[in-house]
Amino acid sequence: MDESVADSGVSMSRVAVMRVLRLRDRIRGRARPYIGQVIAGQTFDDLVAAFAGQLPAAIPLENVRESLRYLAGQTLTAESLRDAAWRLAANTSVLRRRAVQPWVVQSVREWAPVLILRMSAVLMHSRPHWQVAMPILAGSACPLIIVEQWSPEKCRMLAVRGGFSRRRPSKQSREPSRRVYCHPLQLCGLRLRVLLEAGETSEPRYSRIGFAASDIAANRRLLDLRDRRNFTCPRGYPPTVLCHQCPAGWNECPAAVRLESCVEGQCSVCGQIRLVDTRSVTSGPVCLRCQCLPRHICPV
Repeated sequence: MDESVADSGVSMSRVAVMRVLRLRDRIRGRARPYIGQVIAGQTFDDLVAAFAGQLPAAIPLENVRESLRYLAGQTLTAESLRDAAWRLAANTSVLRRRAVQPWVVQSVREWAPVLILRMSAVLMHSRPHWQVAMPILAGSACPLIIVEQWSPEKCRMLAVRGGFSRRRPSKQSREPSRRVYCHPLQLCGLRLRVLLEAGETSEPRYSRIGFAASDIAANRRLLDLRDRRNFTCPRGYPPTVLCHQCPAGWNECPAAVRLESCVEGQCSVCGQIRLVDTRSVTSGPVCLRCQCLPRHICPV
């Protein structure tokens, strides 16, 4: 636990993030047949039973029912199912006492785990920044996404706090460098905590960023994969090709920095037909060359 957490006055509860995500995916798998159906009558009862069958047995069925009441009368989509499954999987301790409703207002201060999901270069106050999208992995605001801009200095500071090496590689050393930070895109896939402040706002707001020991451990495991430590690149690239320069996505490589693998298309920045990342936060498809260079800057 770092100093930001210790000085906040709010304890950081332990969150088994991977357990939450596995439970979310089990619920989604069980309830997937209801996608496209209107959630009413017997279908609503069946959906409640599908959720309850995957949740801990100690959770009252009525709490599950009331937690899903807002879906009644709607056509279930893949997105609405994902959000409902994620919200309930992330709040099983609360579900034992009461229903868990979609986030409306932040009623208590709490540390929430988030994941750096996507980053895109943007221009703020005539300076390059990075727009970051971070889904909240657990807690009362799960699974809302926080989107904000970070300066290059903030990116480097968080990289060091979050698991990257504090020392720059030595040119004289014969040992391969480990966990070296050189580009903001390397932050994609890392976990951290944000201190959500109570208050009536239209979206979750946080005042501090911190790292639990489990976050740093998970981040370093990911960085070791990217350093090819006991891991072979699925595409056979040498270690000189860094992961943020690779077109692979999470759908084919656990060390990737992108949600999905790049596909051939026209880059919205340079106009060339190249392998492009279609999941940019701020713009259309962007090729790897433009994404990794300072000239890929979009005004916000």
